[in-house]
Amino acid sequence: GNMYTNSSDVNAMRNFSITSSDTEMYNGWTSLWANVAQANFFINFLQDKVGPQVSQDVVNNAIGEAYFMRATAYFYLVRLWGPVPIIENNLKYANNPQINTNRVQDVYELIRRDYIKASQMLPTRTRGTNYTENARVSSGSAKAMLAKVYLYLQDYANAKALAEEVINSGEFKLYGGSQLPTKT
Repeated sequence: GNMYTNSSDVNAMRNFSITSSDTEMYNGWTSLWANVAQANFFINFLQDKVGPQVSQDVVNNAIGEAYFMRATAYFYLVRLWGPVPIIENNLKYANNPQINTNRVQDVYELIRRDYIKASQMLPTRTRGTNYTENARVSSGSAKAMLAKVYLYLQDYANAKALAEEVINSGEFKLYGGSQLPTKT
């Protein structure tokens, strides 16, 4: 009820007549799987590929971002397509690309684990006026997304606890930069 477009490439989405042969649907499917594949490479091989001149903090941040990206890609995949394959190492399927789908609850468990791992590996950030730095995901970003996952799973206690943790961290603020007024 709140979408308007004159673009013919998304009309099927607008009028709820989209099919599996839709170009935009195909592009979404392939781009999400490309994100999974790229994240898997970082998660599985980055530690062994970097030289000793790269600090462990940089490696941990890159791998943490990969966990975040993989979880986010799977979060979209499972919500749009339901049961999808869980692929944690692409090379495992190089010689046999026939992959069964996994149960929705198993996909959500992977998402949950990945966001937790990301929150442990990513640094906390203080958002400021350096907008380039603000664009990076952080431990708080992973926790915020995990809170959203918990909402989808109707695990309201964990959703509330994580959302409160993110709100109280001071890492994020409402658009416009002002803090919420304190109660007197």
